[in-house]
Amino acid sequence: MSTPNTPDQASIQKRIYDLKVTGHLMTLDPGLYCIFHTKNQKPADDHGFPGIRISLPPFLKHNPNVQITGFEGDGWIGAEKGVLLVQVSGKESTQVK
Repeated sequence: MSTPNTPDQASIQKRIYDLKVTGHLMTLDPGLYCIFHTKNQKPADDHGFPGIRISLPPFLKHNPNVQITGFEGDGWIGAEKGVLLVQVSGKESTQVK
């Protein structure tokens, strides 16, 4: 029995899709980087969100020399619009994913 605000099992089943994810590490030298999608990316649709997320890898989770700033505040860049600034300070290169 489902309550008015709780989705029933059939509607939950309709929302499950194959999730295809890839990850890459980028090594950045000290400097300021502007990261964005190239032109003509597919817009978001009902089945997913074509985008990328830039963050520190788990083994560098607390690196005070890296600042990631974007419109969303969580490192996500959507395909239609969005940009991130990544600043690497200090004297050493670092990695982001």
